[in-house]
Amino acid sequence: MNFYLYDKAGAVVLHRYQSTATLRFECLPGDYTIHVVANMRRDLGDLSLEQLMACTIAHKADYENLPMTGSLEISIHASQDKTVVLPPLEVRRLVAKVSYNITVVPADIELHSIRVCSVPESSALFAGTDMPSQAAAGYTDTAERMLMGCKAAGMYYLLPNPQGSNPAITDQRQKNRDHAPRSASYLLIRATRAEKVLAYRIYLGENNTSDFNVLGNTLYSLDITIRGESEVDTRVSGYTVSVWDDFEQEGSGGYCVVGPQKHLFIAVESNGDYPALTYTVEVSAGDSDALNIDGRNPVGRTYVVGNGNGMNTYLLDYAPPLFGSTNSTLRYTVQVRDEYGFCREFTFIRRFANILHLHILGRGSISVSSAFHTTDTADGKMILGNSCTLKAAAEAGFRFMGWYADAAGSSAVSTSALYRYMAQSHAQTLYARFAVADHTPLDTQGTANCYIAPRTLTRYSFDATVMGKGDWSTNIQPKKLSGTTAKVIWETGAHDANESVVRDALYDDGRIYFSTGSRRGNALIGLFDASGTCIWSWHIWAVDYDPAAASVTYGSGAVFMDRNLGVQSKSLTEHGLYYQWGRKDPFIFSEGPNAPETPAATYTLPGYEFGVHGNTGNTYCPASDYTVEWATAHPTTLLTRPFKSTLYLDSWLYTTNPNLWGNATSGSIASAKSKKSIYDPCPPGWKVPDRTAWVAATFRKRDIDVIYGADMFYDNARTAWTYYPYNGYISGENGIWRYTSLNAGAYVWTNEPYLTPANDMGYCIRIDDGSTDISKPLGQQYGCAVRCVRE
Repeated sequence: MNFYLYDKAGAVVLHRYQSTATLRFECLPGDYTIHVVANMRRDLGDLSLEQLMACTIAHKADYENLPMTGSLEISIHASQDKTVVLPPLEVRRLVAKVSYNITVVPADIELHSIRVCSVPESSALFAGTDMPSQAAAGYTDTAERMLMGCKAAGMYYLLPNPQGSNPAITDQRQKNRDHAPRSASYLLIRATRAEKVLAYRIYLGENNTSDFNVLGNTLYSLDITIRGESEVDTRVSGYTVSVWDDFEQEGSGGYCVVGPQKHLFIAVESNGDYPALTYTVEVSAGDSDALNIDGRNPVGRTYVVGNGNGMNTYLLDYAPPLFGSTNSTLRYTVQVRDEYGFCREFTFIRRFANILHLHILGRGSISVSSAFHTTDTADGKMILGNSCTLKAAAEAGFRFMGWYADAAGSSAVSTSALYRYMAQSHAQTLYARFAVADHTPLDTQGTANCYIAPRTLTRYSFDATVMGKGDWSTNIQPKKLSGTTAKVIWETGAHDANESVVRDALYDDGRIYFSTGSRRGNALIGLFDASGTCIWSWHIWAVDYDPAAASVTYGSGAVFMDRNLGVQSKSLTEHGLYYQWGRKDPFIFSEGPNAPETPAATYTLPGYEFGVHGNTGNTYCPASDYTVEWATAHPTTLLTRPFKSTLYLDSWLYTTNPNLWGNATSGSIASAKSKKSIYDPCPPGWKVPDRTAWVAATFRKRDIDVIYGADMFYDNARTAWTYYPYNGYISGENGIWRYTSLNAGAYVWTNEPYLTPANDMGYCIRIDDGSTDISKPLGQQYGCAVRCVRE
């Protein structure tokens, strides 16, 4: 102990440092003050009273001996034997003793740690009950003591912290941070319940409600029972933290790839006080220099979790130039700490691989070996690995062109079908190009809506980006087509392997390729967009026929085909396909003279059966169905009877158009001038004729009976004739597909509209047993034959 004897002036009269309990000293009689400091385990030296009062003791986690102090005022009088026995001097412990006994009731709550928060870092040796400093720098927290299970007991020795009282507190649940003095001391008990971190704050004091004084030489005994995590008890707070990333979002097969921006997510759900959280990242496997969070390498950095009750998102990137054996596996740990040091760890193991995006252009397949993982995509494959072997195999009718670094095919990599790929970066793109091996283009002399395919078992192609001829005509403007798939919509007969008209159809790089079968006939190939809508279609006339070689020149000077469009031979029973006036797509003919009202046997794509669409007594169709666009998308559907204002039209259009087949009229009289339009149904170099192609004086019936049609003179000398079959016409009135009786005669369209009164009729040529009419008006909704004339 250090013993000090001071006179009335505060001057030190005597200072002793000793370890015995009895002290003998000599002094003059008078009034003195004695101050004793015990268990400091060192000599404080000669100190004036002012200096002694300024002496402090620092907080310690452990005390070998508890520091004690005592003071006594004495008066010493002269005595006979010159010896005075002073009264005993009591020293008292400077620190307070806090003992705790904790019991947890819920079985799923486990204690984790305990500490005392807001402890004075120092205290005057003779402070008495004076309020200590309120400066935050003057307070500290004890070290965290780790706990386990559901019970704990222990004690702390604390320097005095008299913080006064708050008489407004009447319930122990109100003794919380909101009502406590700023620097009041409290026990912080940490516990976990599954993934949730709990915090219990127990403020110290003389009672469990209003008092916040921690006094020296005082025992505070706390029996604490934890009964749950009640959200109405504000002494209790808790939070749950979750951490994850989206590295695997763009990968496959358990591998991650470098792609779109990735993220690290830290989600906090808290009740009570929002925790002040930070996080750090440690990399235990992989290239730590290649990992970045918000554009900076996180190793050695501490980040603040900004939102203590919600989602926190950080940009995340791991992208070394090339993944290999030393850096392809990234193992990193995110440590999330709260302000009291409680830490939760989240460890992630991510396997990365270099990625090869392989695109297949054309028709073929690619086999892959020695890759980590392969996934088929819409246009090729996604290949993961450092190296692999690629093998190209072309489909029938195609050949492999090579491997390219670009879609345009300007940067060749290899022409070998077997290619050994070695990764050069973590993401590459390669194109395998296939082209049609041998095919005959049908559009070398121009494009059209009908192509003649003269040879069986032969591969042909044509431009599928052009509407018909692709040229502008009066009030008709073409657009570029952009499709994705080609399909056979219908063909005469059955669609069986080689015994078909068209065996297959495919779309590649703006062209349609098709193979003819062993059977001649007619077919329709459609171009479809990604949604499955038919955006255009082409008539394939598979016939051994050269219209130029077999053409005939009429008295008008017009050069005609010698048969109707779609006829295979000059058989008397064949009468060709039918067309609604102004439409490009043909409709099927009947079985023949013995079954004149029965459609010929025809294969149709499901959903594209021949049928009728229009207003009947029980069905009403909107005006939007009576358009060129709707007709284009439904090439096997007859459109009939649009209702406009107060009457049914004879057209298949709600808003009629006199220029669909190239007639140049812009007024009320049909023009004799015409130009092949994009809706013309004839092959390249041929078009639908106008009325002037037939001259009444020279176009006369030959005076010989023909059962199924009529031989017609067409020259001035009446020495040459051509055959016109009695085909009648088709209609869809009342929603029923009908062929007229063949006795109705021959009906062949011209390209001229009949403009009076509603522009809903067109001129046709009509021939029967009794007469020939080269200017017969007929409703545009009816289907008649077309006999093409050279452009």
